[in-house]
Amino acid sequence: MSDNFRHLTLASGAYDELIHSMREKFLVRKGNDRVEISIASLAKQKDPGQVLSALLHSQGITNLNGEGILHASSTGKIFDAGNHRILVNRGKLLLEKKKEIPEESLIVTREMKCVQFHKQSISLIMNNIDKEAPFSKKNEIQVLDADKIEFPLVLRPWKSGDFFYPLGMKHRKKLSDYFTDKKISRFDKEKFLVCLSAGNIVCILGLGIDERFKVRNSTKKVLQVKSTFD
Repeated sequence: MSDNFRHLTLASGAYDELIHSMREKFLVRKGNDRVEISIASLAKQKDPGQVLSALLHSQGITNLNGEGILHASSTGKIFDAGNHRILVNRGKLLLEKKKEIPEESLIVTREMKCVQFHKQSISLIMNNIDKEAPFSKKNEIQVLDADKIEFPLVLRPWKSGDFFYPLGMKHRKKLSDYFTDKKISRFDKEKFLVCLSAGNIVCILGLGIDERFKVRNSTKKVLQVKSTFD
């Protein structure tokens, strides 16, 4: 009995070492809640489906078959994995913990200078324009023509059917198509909020502003919107 137990212990230790080695080789951690796996790297293995199944099991995902995922690996497809989701995205598998659905929208009045919404800190600062000072090129800071904005503003997650006029364009574009042009994954799309004035999207926070609300030579006041993740 003791020999059998010793053999089982050795076998278990070898398996743990193998799984640890596989995780080091194939799993790339992106932040606290996301892991990436290269499909091309898996394809070089003798049995990629079995390797993927072992990797998923090491992440607590036991209800999906690795071979089935690889056979259905068209970009944009999402697999439900209990507390996780798996997205096929441009040659990679993205594993992400499911997030809580945020409240639907937040009303922002002129008096509100800073708000917390959807795990983001959002500041709104109104100033007279200083044409000598260059605008920030950081994505998280967006400068709008305050004279064209009506309060209260509405912050909410973007949704299917939303559209705006990207900078430099005279024609409107669906946000879903805009995200695709920017090569933003389905998982990353979910984090974006839009800011609306009188029912019109003035900007996608941290990504782009609407042509109709850009600063012009005639602009006298600007609204600076800064968004950062908590």
